[in-house]
Amino acid sequence: MAAGLAKRQGEAGVGPEHLLYGVLGDALDPVGTQVSRKGHGTLSWLRAQPWFGDQLATWGASYLGYVQWELAARDIPEWKIALIQDAPSSFAEIFMYPGGAFATDNALGWVQLVERMFTGGYGITRQMVGMIGAARQLSRAALALPLQEADQALTGHPVPWFRD
Repeated sequence: MAAGLAKRQGEAGVGPEHLLYGVLGDALDPVGTQVSRKGHGTLSWLRAQPWFGDQLATWGASYLGYVQWELAARDIPEWKIALIQDAPSSFAEIFMYPGGAFATDNALGWVQLVERMFTGGYGITRQMVGMIGAARQLSRAALALPLQEADQALTGHPVPWFRD
């Protein structure tokens, strides 16, 4: 479908799953420790597509905006415009370590959100219902010791990117 769209209108879209999971087959990386490699992999993949032209525009919020900040450090001749929404240029430092200290609630809240959105296999209705007890679950997990295992207290399993 994208190739057909590209032929008719000269443009095509690539969904956010390419940046979240990467076209490289990587695991989910919602704090951006692999974002530079994923952005490069996605760009290489785009360039190799027969429908890709000589112009690139990006748009996205949150993690997708963060990927754009990483791409901005490179010379990408095809890149004409970036629309970055709600995305700090240094997510892990600003969100996870505001003022230099680890923000347990921020980090565990992000674990909880990402878990529900991307790994739980839940539809939107089930995600919304799950929010009813979310604050209570988050409060209990934040008290878990050792702190490195708070992700498991929250989700029932270790979350690799939280432990990194």
